[in-house]
Amino acid sequence: MFRIGLSYYNDAPTNVARDLSSDQKAEDAFNNFLIHFPNDPSAAEARKDLAASREQLAEKELYIGNFYFKRDFYDSARGRYEALLSLYPETQAAKEARSKLDKIEKENLHNED
Repeated sequence: MFRIGLSYYNDAPTNVARDLSSDQKAEDAFNNFLIHFPNDPSAAEARKDLAASREQLAEKELYIGNFYFKRDFYDSARGRYEALLSLYPETQAAKEARSKLDKIEKENLHNED
């Protein structure tokens, strides 16, 4: 199980503009491994790689949210930022998403997509 997660993790692109389905599969595989083998010697590496995959997936949501934000599609951006905060609250990307959401709310930015 660990090797499956590692394989997906190593196949994932570093550019968040690319398809990150390998990161999603790595996340699923590492979670499955850690549920079944939490004390395995490879568990520490699995947790580290899981965190990196989650960071990458969060960056993808932020990237898409920022795309909408820059084009003044604030409702669409809000949806991406809220999803990011819900799915990946522990990530660095979540901090920026929270900041952008605060800006949308503070300035009452609202539009119809």
